[in-house]
Amino acid sequence: MRRFFSVGALAVGAAVLVLVAIQSPRARAEDESQIRHGFASVPAGIELNLRGKNRGQVGLGAYLVNTIGDCNGCHSKEFNPYLDGGNPYAGEEEKIDPDRYLVGGSEFFPGATSRNLRPENGLPAGLTLSQFVDAFRNGTDHSNPGQLLDVMPWPSFSKMTDHDIVAIYEYLSCLPPKP
Repeated sequence: MRRFFSVGALAVGAAVLVLVAIQSPRARAEDESQIRHGFASVPAGIELNLRGKNRGQVGLGAYLVNTIGDCNGCHSKEFNPYLDGGNPYAGEEEKIDPDRYLVGGSEFFPGATSRNLRPENGLPAGLTLSQFVDAFRNGTDHSNPGQLLDVMPWPSFSKMTDHDIVAIYEYLSCLPPKP
């Protein structure tokens, strides 16, 4: 009995330490930093509809989409997300074209064109949350049943946490529809 109590006490203690680490001020500060950077990364001219949304998730989603995910790199029209005079590769200050932002239309090879990620019928990329998660986790192409997404790097994205994928979906749901 004493041994059981000791193991139980150790398990409870370990769980408390994990919770304390997760809720540490440093972890919260890093989350806040990503959220702030996420909102700062939203291109000028893009108005977010935050009504009924979790601000923290939207900010984290913006951070993941606009910084480390570089979703606009592929999901912009003709692989050119920049306004004239706003191409950082030409030594100019970056200016994203809001009309090209995440609207898809870049052709990788015949039959493989990047999709619009902005809301269609009120849904990001026209997908429900469960379809969106399935695309990230399994590469399921919901526009072509039985097919996999052949260009999207879903094998890497499948390793993201559910929290991160939901945050991306939450952010995309705040965007205006494709112009």
